[in-house]
Amino acid sequence: MKNSTGMKVCRKCGQMIDIIESGIYRKTVVDAVPYYVVPDANGEQFLRIDGSKMLAREMPFETSGTEPAYKPHRCGGRG
Repeated sequence: MKNSTGMKVCRKCGQMIDIIESGIYRKTVVDAVPYYVVPDANGEQFLRIDGSKMLAREMPFETSGTEPAYKPHRCGGRG
């Protein structure tokens, strides 16, 4: 359920971003590049393609049991 209007460029930092619907009337800006992650209670926050949140840690692509997820975009105007 990755309803997207297409990748865009962040006005503040110039990085590629995308938008994921994470609930009714709720959209979250994420980094456009997916990360391959495994669930981990002590990990970082990621969003799945369907918009659900998860705590996970990044793994190499070749590792079995990984799934693609996106990091929320937090630039703070760097750039």
